[in-house]
Amino acid sequence: MDACPSCGGAAGWCAACGGTASAVALMGTAGCRGDYWAEDVVATFHVPPAAWPAWPAFDDSPRARAIALRRVADLGGDARTRALRARYCCERAARRYAELRADVAAGRRAGPSRTR
Repeated sequence: MDACPSCGGAAGWCAACGGTASAVALMGTAGCRGDYWAEDVVATFHVPPAAWPAWPAFDDSPRARAIALRRVADLGGDARTRALRARYCCERAARRYAELRADVAAGRRAGPSRTR
């Protein structure tokens, strides 16, 4: 992530970018946890990718939001920081899920498998 032009990433909370320096510091960790989350979910499927449900959006799914918040809870921070990390975790999970779905559908991957 690039530093905010208003706060340079140094502010405790910046209204311009909506982020915090501490949130950005562990955003990569939150993203990796999202990737693993998607892989964990896909590993449970025993149907073709066309039958896989859509990944739930952070804002639309209380369950996805709760899971994402749990996955980043140990990273600390205030409520805003945790929410930013959880949102990013869920976004990365959705992206990885789409990658896995496309790979399985195209035959580039034999089927659901753990990559870690």
